Amino acid sequence: MTQNKRIAITGGIGSGKSTFSEILKKKGYGVISADEIYAEICGETRYIGEIFRLFPECVKGGILDRKALSARVFSDAAALAQLNSIAHPLIMDRLLSRMKEKGILFAEIPLLFENGFERFFDDVVYIRRGIDERISSVMERDGMSEREVVARIRMQFNGENLTERDCVIVDNSDDLEALEKEAERVISLLALK
Repeated sequence: MTQNKRIAITGGIGSGKSTFSEILKKKGYGVISADEIYAEICGETRYIGEIFRLFPECVKGGILDRKALSARVFSDAAALAQLNSIAHPLIMDRLLSRMKEKGILFAEIPLLFENGFERFFDDVVYIRRGIDERISSVMERDGMSEREVVARIRMQFNGENLTERDCVIVDNSDDLEALEKEAERVISLLALK
């Protein structure tokens, strides 16, 4: 198993990035998640202080209220840009450092193209799934309303125009078994065996 490549896994909310990542983990590949790193950062005093400075209503008793922060930034593009300018460099620094330390091959990064982070990776795998399936999945998983999910989708990169010349496209329009076959195709295509 080659460990000399860094490969990003991305796609819109509800596309199946985490499911695809779990398949890779079961096959023995290291995968690190930007969302997991962000969860760590959200508990750190320095970051909470920055959020309090910008969005005081989202910090209660010295603890970051992630739900309130999400509601705040996903209804205001300027607020989202402010948050991203603080959070994303912290996440990427930690993620790239851990990939190097641990020889990890894959990184699951939801907002890869939105931030130009694809430049840090040798290859990109983009998970594509129908909009209705994405909305249903996120509503069920996160307990959000359809309106909330659609608002998030609208603020994300639309990868529908990406082609295999841009990155490896994974079709997640079928069942888990089909997604497992797609993972095998990616491994073979990127010569990772």
